[in-house]
Amino acid sequence: MGSDAAQNNFNHIEEFQPVQTVSLNTIKNINKLKPKNCHNNNWIKTLHTAVEVTKNYSQGNTLHLLCIGTKSLTTIDTTELNKSEQMILNLVNQVAGGYMTFNQTLPSARIFGVKDKKAMAWKCDLEIRDIKIKINAYILAKEKPSNPL
Repeated sequence: MGSDAAQNNFNHIEEFQPVQTVSLNTIKNINKLKPKNCHNNNWIKTLHTAVEVTKNYSQGNTLHLLCIGTKSLTTIDTTELNKSEQMILNLVNQVAGGYMTFNQTLPSARIFGVKDKKAMAWKCDLEIRDIKIKINAYILAKEKPSNPL
């Protein structure tokens, strides 16, 4: 993150926490960040710094690059892309990485899941002689029975 308190060889870059696999705790920690005399820099420099920091932590490990953006770059003719978009696609192709839009990424992140089932009430009336009782029941149905006969 950009700050004047950096104690490394990157200009205005301070490491919040060590590089790790993204988890719900990481997302919670990102929300706790407070700005510190931030400086606006070119995103290419930021990307370069991220790669350098990642390189320090990744020796002996396999990394997979996934770039996420607002629009699908893979379905657009490359002549219609601006220079930044072309650079991202070139980087992704060179390292056999991937590119997805936010709309494609969020459902697969499993952190922000959408319920795949919607509860629906079974409604009926229970009649015993002159007494009528309205019943609303919710039943969970499984595809495979837990105790096959």
